[in-house]
Amino acid sequence: MAVIVNLQLSIQPHERNAALAFMDKILPDTRSYDGCHWLYSATNIEDESKLEIFSMWDSKDKYDLYVQWRVETGVAEELAAFLDDEPQWRFFNVDNSH
Repeated sequence: MAVIVNLQLSIQPHERNAALAFMDKILPDTRSYDGCHWLYSATNIEDESKLEIFSMWDSKDKYDLYVQWRVETGVAEELAAFLDDEPQWRFFNVDNSH
C-alpha cells in the first residue's frame, strides 16, 4: 500500500541557507530512488527554521530501504549537522488518490 511520508526537520537558524543548498543537492537522488512517486520540501510560513519534506512511496518498506541507504552513505549524518532537534516522521496510508 502506498504511503505518504512527512519528515519534519528543525534547522539551526544560522544553518538555514546551507541546509537548503544541501537539500537541493540530495533531493534529486531521493526523487529518483526506487519506490518514490513524488517529493516536495516546504518551509513553515511562521517559522523558517522548520522544514518539512512530503513524499509518496510505494510502501513504508521501500521508504525504510531508502533511509537505510541514506544512513549507509553518510547523508543522514551530514543532514544531522544542520538540525537543532531530532527529526520527526509521520506516515500515512494512501486511502484515495483520486
